[in-house]
Amino acid sequence: MQARLREIWASLSRGQRVLMGLALLVSILAVVQGMHRASKGRNALIKWGPVFEAVERGEPIYGVGEEGYPTPPITLMGMAPFHALGPQLGALAWAIAHVLLAWWILLRCFRMAAGRARDVPWGQQALVLLLCTRILHSEVQHANINLWVAACVTLGAWHWGQGRPLRSGLALGLGAGLKVTPALAAIFYLRQKSARALSGMAAGLGLALVTPIAWLGPTRTLAMTRSWADQMLLPYLQGRDLALRQTEHINQSLLGLLGRLFADSVAIPAGKTWPTVDVSITLWALDPGTFRMLHLTAAVAVIAFLWWACARPRSTDLRPLRALGWFGLVGLSMLLLSERSWKHHHVVLPLAGTFVATLAWGAPGLRLAAGYRRFARAALFVAIVLILGSGEGVLGKHGADWAEAWGAYTWATMVLTVAVGLGLQALDRTARGPQPEPT
Repeated sequence: MQARLREIWASLSRGQRVLMGLALLVSILAVVQGMHRASKGRNALIKWGPVFEAVERGEPIYGVGEEGYPTPPITLMGMAPFHALGPQLGALAWAIAHVLLAWWILLRCFRMAAGRARDVPWGQQALVLLLCTRILHSEVQHANINLWVAACVTLGAWHWGQGRPLRSGLALGLGAGLKVTPALAAIFYLRQKSARALSGMAAGLGLALVTPIAWLGPTRTLAMTRSWADQMLLPYLQGRDLALRQTEHINQSLLGLLGRLFADSVAIPAGKTWPTVDVSITLWALDPGTFRMLHLTAAVAVIAFLWWACARPRSTDLRPLRALGWFGLVGLSMLLLSERSWKHHHVVLPLAGTFVATLAWGAPGLRLAAGYRRFARAALFVAIVLILGSGEGVLGKHGADWAEAWGAYTWATMVLTVAVGLGLQALDRTARGPQPEPT
């Protein structure tokens, strides 16, 4: 093992070694800061401690309090072993697991882009890290389940790129069992006419839904799953009236941005210091029915773009790179179409960021039109500026709240969505080869 590690280290360029050293330092810092947050009870594993206790007492956890526990029972089952370790050791193990997931996602994306992670030029790696490090670092501290969802999407992309559609669907089905939005991958599988992937997705989702039976029993698992659906799915599908949770500045979904701009809503709620009164940025307050139509139109446009960009390719060339773009686009669509997309949900950005960086600066044997490459570079630059430039370290607390209110992350997601979609089309025009066989 040591000889293998020395061999890998020797094969890295100086720039890659510097990046790896910085990434290790950031990883250690994230764990330390995560433990600090845990000691103050500001860690998701600690935050949901009362939920574990309620489950043990047989009490409801959905539809209670302000809203209730937000994800299906399997997520609690996944966190249970870490919770059992206690607040300190459990939080440490949870943080380390998140760091390892973040590294795995990044390295797997680099492998899909170039065959081996170290074959991605250090400049492209640096741009991807600039785009994603703040988000990954923050998610390790907050210790939610978003990195697990992103890992499922990344694993699905990897298996698709390796020609394993059944496993790809299984991974996305498991992801949809953790949070609903990975189910958008079904649009891609339908577009690719892959019955095996759709079957795998159904199996993965079913597995995620029934696994808690081993912990809770069948009757209670079914009851809790229904309660979760009543709390999280039905109100959104039925077009419930917007509340602060949908329009607050931290929500970077399409619904959040449109709600702040085109509904009588609160963008930045009053606090103890600033602001002392609720802040609104409404440009035009539409009536509820008109607003729902606006949001529905925007959602349909995103789905239509996903369908268009995920057309079956003309050749089997560059399949892993295409998979990186396709599932990167699925991840971006997840962010836009979710009822609520907090900053930490953007941990799926490594897929789209790596794809755009690869096309913008080229890869061995890849020749794209100069016009698209210039656009891809500009799109990546804009996304990095919007995400990094909207932080408290740059704008301060007040400025960061304003930047989020005006949808800094949402606009970055939309810019990357266009760049990935056009990149997939440009890639298809460039690569030539035999028609792919049905999967």
